[in-house]
Amino acid sequence: PEPVRTPYGIRTRVTGVKGRRPRPLDEWARNQPKLAASASANRTTGSVGVRSGYRRPDMTRSPRLLIAGFVGYVFGNLPSAGIVARLAGGAHDLTTEGTGNPGAMNAATVLGAKWGAAVSVADIAKGAAAAAAGRRVAGSDGANVAATAAVIGHCHPIGRRGGKGVATSVGQVIGTVPAYLPLDAAVAFGTAKLPWFRSRTRAGTHAGSVVWVVVTTLWWRRRWPNPGGGEPTWLLPVGAAVSSAVIAGRFRAEAARVAAFTETDGSVDGVAG
Repeated sequence: PEPVRTPYGIRTRVTGVKGRRPRPLDEWARNQPKLAASASANRTTGSVGVRSGYRRPDMTRSPRLLIAGFVGYVFGNLPSAGIVARLAGGAHDLTTEGTGNPGAMNAATVLGAKWGAAVSVADIAKGAAAAAAGRRVAGSDGANVAATAAVIGHCHPIGRRGGKGVATSVGQVIGTVPAYLPLDAAVAFGTAKLPWFRSRTRAGTHAGSVVWVVVTTLWWRRRWPNPGGGEPTWLLPVGAAVSSAVIAGRFRAEAARVAAFTETDGSVDGVAG
């Protein structure tokens, strides 16, 4: 019989020979579009095989996430309270006056409500700007990493005392899952109004943090729409959990100072912070 070149090499078309019969040329040609489409899908999803489901690792992903985290930490390190204190005039140092916390509440106590609001807006802007910058660097995951790093940078800056990170975490919510913001505010303010807690601000923050982690986990698992926040990946609830843990740690570290200031200044229920 006449030999024929097939995708398996040169074989004969004799039937009955031992072994697998070679695929006919016309069948092989018909399958080419399917094979091409499969290869294109693999390139798009980053997978090696359709059946195995294995995803080819993106070798540029980790460096980009590290860059996003670094950028977010730099944003968090910006001394917004110190800048506002200098703009307010005088020789005020929020790290030594009042509760000693460079945050919006202490700024309102030391400098006045207007300057306290300015500190709050600046801190929120740090978290939101970090998320936006992280998204430019590494997409939705970059936004979550950068915003979380901004909260860490605000609470633990280099060379100075940090704040509690509540306002910066609000910026994180705005930058990563803005649709959750109304619920976040409702839980925090609603809990803070309850008369059962000695430190209402701390209780409201912790309650809001717990709900934040739970809701963002559902957001990720159920793939809810996230307009303005990008794709809800697993880093969304992880970022919420890390930020919540860092904020809780700062509240614990500052509890004694706030309590002492509350007793001497007469502030109600530990609201000063």
